[in-house]
Amino acid sequence: MTEKTGAIHEAYLLCQKTFDPSIELLDESTNITDAEELRFFRTMSNFFMQQKQKKIIKEA
Repeated sequence: MTEKTGAIHEAYLLCQKTFDPSIELLDESTNITDAEELRFFRTMSNFFMQQKQKKIIKEA
């Protein structure tokens, strides 16, 4: 694993933890005032919500 690949993996794990779908996470979006940060937040939230949905469907 290269240094960059390791950094990407660490960033993914941090995002996975940070954007774990929850009601509390949705409440955080109201505190974001920067438009670019809000787009990032929504993109990451949607990605991890989709991952959770796929996991639930697979387990059903």
